[in-house]
Amino acid sequence: DLFEGYQENIFSLIDRYNVDQQVPISELRQLCSDLPLDKYERLRKFIELLNKIHQHSEGNLMPASNIAIAINDTLSKVEVPSVAT
Repeated sequence: DLFEGYQENIFSLIDRYNVDQQVPISELRQLCSDLPLDKYERLRKFIELLNKIHQHSEGNLMPASNIAIAINDTLSKVEVPSVAT
């Protein structure tokens, strides 16, 4: 799983974005730099794919807003393991 072990950090950033409507780029960079190299490379390729999809948005009807909806729907189905306190 690409984000295994990092879901809580990702969802924390998403929650903060939903409140503030922005996340400092430095936090995103830090999260990416903390990934193991293989996961970082998979994420990089995934973002490149999303960029290619967006570049052809006039023909495929996938502007950034539609891509965001599709990604959000997918991520919202990911179970975040609870941490027992």
